[in-house]
Amino acid sequence: MWFIVVILGVLAGIVDFDWPPAEALLMLAFIAMVLIRNRPALISVATGVGILAYLYTNVYLAILLSQTLPQTLSGKNLLVQGQVEQVVRDSTNQQQLSFKVDRCQLVDETAEICTFQGNVVINRYLHGLTADRVSSFKAKAGERWQFLVRLYPVRGFSNPGQSRYRIQQLGKGVMARGYIRSEQNSQRLSDPDLWPQLLSRWRSAFSERADHQDLPLVSTLLTGDSRRLTDHHWQLLRATGTIHLVVVSGLHIGVLLGAGWFLLSLIRRVLPLDQYWQRIILLAAPVILLFPMLLIWPPGVAVARALLMALLVIFIRSRGFFLPPLRILLFAVTLLLLYEPLYLLRPGFYYSVWAVFLLLIVISGGRHHGMFIRVQLVLMAGLLPVQSFWLNTPDLVSGLVNLAAIPLVSILILPLALLQTILPVLPLEPLLGMLEFLFWQWLMLGLEFNWGTPVLGLGPGLLLALLTLIWAFPAVPGRQGISLIILSVGLYFVADIKPENDQRDGVRVEVFDVGQGLAVRIRVAGKQLIYDTGPSFRSGFQPVSLFLPPLLTSEAAQIDLLMISHDDNDHAGGLSALTPFAEAVLAGQPERLDKTVLGSVKHVTGCYQGQLWQWDDIAFEVLYPPVSAEVLSGIVRSDNDRSCVLKVWSLSEPEKSILLTGDIGHQAESWLLASGQNLQAEWLVASHHGSAGGNSLAFLSAVRPKGIIYSAGFNNRYGHPASEVQQRIAYLRSQESTMGEGEKIYREYNTADLGAIFLDDDDLSGHWTLAANRELKPLRWCWQKLD
Repeated sequence: MWFIVVILGVLAGIVDFDWPPAEALLMLAFIAMVLIRNRPALISVATGVGILAYLYTNVYLAILLSQTLPQTLSGKNLLVQGQVEQVVRDSTNQQQLSFKVDRCQLVDETAEICTFQGNVVINRYLHGLTADRVSSFKAKAGERWQFLVRLYPVRGFSNPGQSRYRIQQLGKGVMARGYIRSEQNSQRLSDPDLWPQLLSRWRSAFSERADHQDLPLVSTLLTGDSRRLTDHHWQLLRATGTIHLVVVSGLHIGVLLGAGWFLLSLIRRVLPLDQYWQRIILLAAPVILLFPMLLIWPPGVAVARALLMALLVIFIRSRGFFLPPLRILLFAVTLLLLYEPLYLLRPGFYYSVWAVFLLLIVISGGRHHGMFIRVQLVLMAGLLPVQSFWLNTPDLVSGLVNLAAIPLVSILILPLALLQTILPVLPLEPLLGMLEFLFWQWLMLGLEFNWGTPVLGLGPGLLLALLTLIWAFPAVPGRQGISLIILSVGLYFVADIKPENDQRDGVRVEVFDVGQGLAVRIRVAGKQLIYDTGPSFRSGFQPVSLFLPPLLTSEAAQIDLLMISHDDNDHAGGLSALTPFAEAVLAGQPERLDKTVLGSVKHVTGCYQGQLWQWDDIAFEVLYPPVSAEVLSGIVRSDNDRSCVLKVWSLSEPEKSILLTGDIGHQAESWLLASGQNLQAEWLVASHHGSAGGNSLAFLSAVRPKGIIYSAGFNNRYGHPASEVQQRIAYLRSQESTMGEGEKIYREYNTADLGAIFLDDDDLSGHWTLAANRELKPLRWCWQKLD
């Protein structure tokens, strides 16, 4: 019971919000739990323990906050010195480093020493150097370096299903992120100490030996480095729910412990030791044998949980005690959360703990025929609610795929790969190649079945979890019959229930938080339009890829129309992430779109004035560019003036409307004003992220919006939204105030401050009402108090 009390206390500290107060709700949970156990005298003790866990979490978070980068240093040129903790990524001309700053100085006229010290992640670009120069100039783990950097507080994007990035990064010890401003100031100060050198050599030797086999799956299993897997591999793993097999997890720990205990059980028969020391060696030696591999494998929640449970078993058994496996699991979870409360915000924590919990319940009934199949079915059904919550739901065929993939990896591929690496003289490479080929072929075969992806809301998810527990417990009468029927019927109904946010008769507009870029989704009566796809960075990272593809997958939805206003990177950079879902593309510059990226999209056309279509009660009309290429050439000053301008409005209530303007400038706005078209709209997405090159006074006055939405990056270097634009809006607002309308229109909203912005149809007010993603999450998860 006490383990549960501590876990609930830590949970209260993490999700603390204004109302309802998490601590009050969880206090009721403490009391209810004690009363259920018929021990009312322990209410005060349980409450005290829970409050202590809650306060401990608050202190932990407060200390974490104090180590973050001060806002006064954000975006400034800093000369920093410190140690390279880890080379996170390393390509031909680029490195991403985990760097421990121990000295910091402002590079300005003051040359002031700054107080910031902490772990940062910095990107390093080595373009323009010769190959020899790049090789000698690359940083290695353990070395001390000096860099000229620009750092920014860890912030991340705030979108549906993607609102905890900042606190997750802080939980990993990342206090800031940034890039090296100039390599002219980069200087290697010293080589690594002896231990980091030995560790680096061990990792390099092991990785080279693994890479020598030229098998991406085997290399990933051995080193934990997934860079050898291609995009096609990842697509197969996600679709079939087998990612857990290629990340270092409890599976690795279990395989090595099992192999170690098996070998030692044979050896101990010939050791002249008494039973006590035989038991100690039998329990402890496999964990000691794990040590070299733990130095190579990246740490994670599943590895920490599995290793901690193994150590607890060893300690308890060596002392002659016995604890049920479920209690050992609770003990391990309690210790993990006391060590790192922010594990509660990592999806892997729930996958690992919930899977082990279900596994222990199933095997508690003893061994029997068909137990392996029953375990796989329980895990598949039980993990679906967790995967659905984290927008990572695989195809239902994943149960069938895992049925063969798990033993193939755990019993054959991983043990043989470790044996081949330790004893390279053994001729196991052809066998491993055949087994890896069989693994990928099995995944592709499973994908051909395509049983569909279930869509689970909170209620159906909880129902499915409950039904899984009924089926998992061995004492439930007739579990092989009645429980299976109940589970099947329940799964049929819950899979057909759409998420709560899909149960809308009206329109929903979502302006996503993608930094300095634009991505908008409009959903009407089961149809979806995407306007722009946000940016793509030099590293290849696309912000839209983190949330929109998982959302579309979880909704089992397609993009009926993907609209690209123009070809600038900040509007079309994420195109490759969304084309697999798109049926048609409408673009301002269709000839500039990469044909290989468009893939299997059937219809790709250009946008022009007069295009009009209707979905249910909602009308869509392209207002710009003009049909005549000659007229357009007289307007265009840059690619920005080729942007598609789209107006969306309700036919029955025309005041419900929004105008999307891409990046148009003053010339295009002047043409729109002269065209005589109806520009007035309730909501306006400001052109070019609020640049002064657009959003003219005359244009803003003609649109006369209730609200203006800026899609801009936090602390972006362009200064968007421009102060001139905000002054124009302030002037228009002051003019309207004389008529009593100043407080009702020309209100400004920025995704950099609010995260994703949602406009929902409100029949009571007769307008589209606004909500923001950061306002829908607990303050702790977004750290709004620091902004």
